[in-house]
Amino acid sequence: MKIVLNKCYGGFGVSTEVFKYLIEKKNWVVGENGKICESDALGERYYFNYDMAGISICHCSNIEFRSNPDLVEAIEHIGVDKASGACSKLEIVYVPDWKEIELEITDYDGLEKLQEVSKCWG
Repeated sequence: MKIVLNKCYGGFGVSTEVFKYLIEKKNWVVGENGKICESDALGERYYFNYDMAGISICHCSNIEFRSNPDLVEAIEHIGVDKASGACSKLEIVYVPDWKEIELEITDYDGLEKLQEVSKCWG
């Protein structure tokens, strides 16, 4: 499984190019108040806050969101340097055998790591 993390102080965010990719190629939608989300049979999920300056903040650090195939594909297609938001440095971490372990994303002032109780990646 591939998971997107922020590897600098600041916070997880993506560039305007990622938003454009998700909207144009993956049919994500711009909802109320500039929130960008994936819309499916279960409703709208995975919100970003976005403004015209390209600033995005996502306070969603759950594994389901950060491993979303559309998000990972967009960042890989654009490249992590161009995909990173103004206060972030994105990295895609690969975790083998993820179904056998429980993972969580933790952070210190925005610098994130992916870990389980006894192991740490990233």
